[in-house]
This record gives sequence, C-alpha cells and structure tokens, in this order.
Amino acid sequence: MGIPTGFDCIKREDVPRIIRWADKEANPLYPVPAVWEYADFEKLINAISIPKK
Repeated sequence: MGIPTGFDCIKREDVPRIIRWADKEANPLYPVPAVWEYADFEKLINAISIPKK
C-alpha cells in the first residue's frame, strides 16, 4: 500500500535539538506514566528514522 515505515527527513545533526524540544515540552508539564531521559528520546528517533541512502 506504500505506507511509510518511518521518516527520511530527520537529519542526524538536528536530533539533539529535537530531543531538547521534546524534553522541554513533555517533562514535567504533563502527567505521564514515565519521564524520559535523553537516551529514551534518542532510541525513539532512531526507531522511526529511515537512514538516507
């Protein structure tokens, strides 16, 4: 069906900034079952990123 399995637009050099933004937005402004650390955000971004060819 052509449904993408991830994103190819995430640049490696942008990952630290994306993580800082996500951390600032989520921790601790909203009640959540878990508070993520840098490594947790990085693992998620790596899981949804499609390596550029």
